[in-house]
Amino acid sequence: MSKRNGSKGGFTLVELIVVIVILGVLLAIAIPNVVSYIDKAEDKSARLEIRTIVIAANSALAEVYQEYKLGGMKKYTINMNNSVESSVEHDKAFAKKFKEYVGDDTLLSKVTPLVITYDGTDLIIAFTYKADNGNVYTFKSINGQQTITQWK
Repeated sequence: MSKRNGSKGGFTLVELIVVIVILGVLLAIAIPNVVSYIDKAEDKSARLEIRTIVIAANSALAEVYQEYKLGGMKKYTINMNNSVESSVEHDKAFAKKFKEYVGDDTLLSKVTPLVITYDGTDLIIAFTYKADNGNVYTFKSINGQQTITQWK
Protein backbone atom coordinates (compact mmCIF):
# COMPACT_ATOMS: atom_id res chain seq x y z
CA MET A 1 0.00 0.00 0.00
CA SER A 2 1.51 3.30 -1.05
CA LYS A 3 1.01 6.45 0.90
CA ARG A 4 -0.20 9.55 -0.86
CA ASN A 5 0.51 13.09 0.21
CA GLY A 6 -2.06 14.36 2.67
CA SER A 7 -4.06 11.12 2.79
CA LYS A 8 -4.57 8.95 5.82
CA GLY A 9 -3.43 5.32 5.88
CA GLY A 10 -6.05 2.72 4.95
CA PHE A 11 -7.00 0.05 2.45
CA THR A 12 -7.57 0.81 -1.19
CA LEU A 13 -10.79 -0.16 -2.89
CA VAL A 14 -9.00 -2.90 -4.85
CA GLU A 15 -7.64 -4.47 -1.66
CA LEU A 16 -11.09 -4.50 -0.07
CA ILE A 17 -12.64 -6.09 -3.17
CA VAL A 18 -9.95 -8.78 -3.23
CA VAL A 19 -10.63 -9.65 0.43
CA ILE A 20 -14.41 -9.78 -0.21
CA VAL A 21 -13.89 -12.05 -3.24
CA ILE A 22 -11.66 -14.40 -1.24
CA LEU A 23 -14.23 -14.57 1.57
CA GLY A 24 -16.96 -15.24 -0.98
CA VAL A 25 -15.02 -18.12 -2.51
CA LEU A 26 -14.36 -19.63 0.94
CA LEU A 27 -18.05 -19.37 1.85
CA ALA A 28 -19.10 -20.89 -1.47
CA ILE A 29 -16.92 -23.90 -0.67
CA ALA A 30 -17.87 -24.19 3.02
CA ILE A 31 -21.67 -23.75 2.94
CA PRO A 32 -22.51 -26.85 0.84
CA ASN A 33 -20.26 -28.96 3.08
CA VAL A 34 -21.97 -27.70 6.23
CA VAL A 35 -25.42 -28.34 4.73
CA SER A 36 -24.33 -31.85 3.75
CA TYR A 37 -23.12 -32.56 7.30
CA ILE A 38 -26.42 -31.29 8.74
CA ASP A 39 -28.45 -33.50 6.36
CA LYS A 40 -26.37 -36.56 7.25
CA ALA A 41 -26.77 -35.86 10.98
CA GLU A 42 -30.55 -35.47 10.64
CA ASP A 43 -30.75 -38.72 8.67
CA LYS A 44 -28.75 -40.59 11.31
CA SER A 45 -30.95 -39.13 14.05
CA ALA A 46 -34.12 -40.26 12.23
CA ARG A 47 -32.73 -43.77 11.72
CA LEU A 48 -31.80 -43.95 15.41
CA GLU A 49 -35.34 -42.97 16.39
CA ILE A 50 -36.72 -45.58 13.98
CA ARG A 51 -34.48 -48.18 15.62
CA THR A 52 -35.84 -47.13 19.04
CA ILE A 53 -39.40 -47.66 17.81
CA VAL A 54 -38.56 -51.11 16.40
CA ILE A 55 -36.82 -52.25 19.59
CA ALA A 56 -39.78 -51.02 21.65
CA ALA A 57 -42.24 -52.88 19.42
CA ASN A 58 -40.23 -56.12 19.59
CA SER A 59 -39.84 -55.86 23.36
CA ALA A 60 -43.51 -55.11 23.98
CA LEU A 61 -44.59 -57.91 21.66
CA ALA A 62 -42.32 -60.46 23.37
CA GLU A 63 -43.46 -59.40 26.81
CA VAL A 64 -47.17 -59.52 25.95
CA TYR A 65 -46.87 -62.89 24.20
CA GLN A 66 -45.08 -64.32 27.23
CA GLU A 67 -47.38 -62.71 29.82
CA TYR A 68 -50.62 -63.75 28.11
CA LYS A 69 -49.22 -67.03 26.74
CA LEU A 70 -50.37 -66.12 23.27
CA GLY A 71 -49.82 -68.32 20.27
CA GLY A 72 -50.69 -68.14 16.62
CA MET A 73 -51.72 -65.15 14.55
CA LYS A 74 -51.93 -61.68 16.05
CA LYS A 75 -52.10 -58.31 14.36
CA TYR A 76 -51.73 -54.97 16.11
CA THR A 77 -52.47 -51.67 14.42
CA ILE A 78 -51.75 -48.72 16.65
CA ASN A 79 -52.44 -45.09 15.91
CA MET A 80 -49.92 -43.32 18.11
CA ASN A 81 -52.30 -40.46 18.88
CA ASN A 82 -54.85 -42.85 20.42
CA SER A 83 -54.73 -46.04 22.38
CA VAL A 84 -55.68 -49.33 20.77
CA GLU A 85 -59.43 -49.51 20.20
CA SER A 86 -59.98 -52.97 21.57
CA SER A 87 -61.64 -54.67 24.50
CA VAL A 88 -59.11 -57.50 24.37
CA GLU A 89 -56.83 -57.24 27.39
CA HIS A 90 -53.57 -58.17 25.64
CA ASP A 91 -54.19 -55.58 22.87
CA LYS A 92 -54.36 -52.84 25.48
CA ALA A 93 -51.37 -54.32 27.30
CA PHE A 94 -49.31 -54.26 24.10
CA ALA A 95 -50.13 -50.60 23.41
CA LYS A 96 -49.31 -49.65 26.99
CA LYS A 97 -46.02 -51.60 27.03
CA PHE A 98 -45.01 -50.21 23.64
CA LYS A 99 -45.58 -46.63 24.75
CA GLU A 100 -43.67 -47.30 27.98
CA TYR A 101 -40.69 -48.69 26.06
CA VAL A 102 -40.61 -45.74 23.67
CA GLY A 103 -41.15 -43.33 26.55
CA ASP A 104 -41.37 -40.20 24.41
CA ASP A 105 -44.71 -38.83 23.21
CA THR A 106 -42.91 -36.54 20.75
CA LEU A 107 -41.33 -39.57 19.12
CA LEU A 108 -44.65 -41.41 19.06
CA SER A 109 -46.33 -38.47 17.32
CA LYS A 110 -43.94 -38.91 14.37
CA VAL A 111 -45.16 -42.47 13.70
CA THR A 112 -48.29 -43.20 11.68
CA PRO A 113 -49.74 -46.09 12.09
CA LEU A 114 -47.62 -48.86 13.49
CA VAL A 115 -48.69 -52.27 12.15
CA ILE A 116 -47.32 -55.46 13.67
CA THR A 117 -48.33 -58.87 12.38
CA TYR A 118 -47.14 -62.08 13.97
CA ASP A 119 -48.42 -65.51 12.98
CA GLY A 120 -46.27 -67.52 15.35
CA THR A 121 -43.48 -67.76 12.77
CA ASP A 122 -43.19 -64.55 10.75
CA LEU A 123 -42.96 -61.15 12.43
CA ILE A 124 -43.76 -58.14 10.25
CA ILE A 125 -43.40 -54.57 11.52
CA ALA A 126 -44.30 -51.61 9.30
CA PHE A 127 -44.80 -47.89 9.86
CA THR A 128 -44.20 -44.44 8.43
CA TYR A 129 -42.00 -41.96 10.30
CA LYS A 130 -41.89 -38.19 9.72
CA ALA A 131 -38.61 -36.60 10.82
CA ASP A 132 -38.23 -33.09 12.21
CA ASN A 133 -36.67 -31.89 8.95
CA GLY A 134 -39.75 -32.96 6.96
CA ASN A 135 -38.26 -36.13 5.48
CA VAL A 136 -40.56 -39.14 5.56
CA TYR A 137 -39.26 -42.66 6.09
CA THR A 138 -41.13 -45.91 5.61
CA PHE A 139 -39.96 -48.85 7.63
CA LYS A 140 -40.72 -52.51 7.02
CA SER A 141 -39.20 -55.50 8.75
CA ILE A 142 -39.98 -59.11 7.92
CA ASN A 143 -38.29 -61.50 10.35
CA GLY A 144 -35.52 -59.01 10.98
CA GLN A 145 -34.86 -58.17 7.30
CA GLN A 146 -35.26 -54.42 7.50
CA THR A 147 -35.96 -51.91 4.76
CA ILE A 148 -35.96 -48.16 5.34
CA THR A 149 -36.98 -45.93 2.46
CA GLN A 150 -36.51 -42.17 2.69
CA TRP A 151 -38.82 -39.72 0.92
CA LYS A 152 -38.05 -36.00 0.85
